[in-house]
Amino acid sequence: MDISEFVTRFADQFMDPNETTFAPETKFHELSGWTSMTALLEIAMIEDNFGTTIPSDVIRGAETIQDLFDAVQKSKGNA
Repeated sequence: MDISEFVTRFADQFMDPNETTFAPETKFHELSGWTSMTALLEIAMIEDNFGTTIPSDVIRGAETIQDLFDAVQKSKGNA
């Protein structure tokens, strides 16, 4: 999966993904739709699509969608 597909799947976890433009540089913690439920949905999306579990502290430490994608790639040994 490349970054553009990751961004699309990331956006799909939001209740109203049309409220903003999602891009690799999007600071997702600042989005109005970012909640603890969204974080859980993102964790599930990553597990389903990458077969890896990302700890919540990694999500808290990631600033942008790109940062999260890079962390997932690193956990899979693809970085």
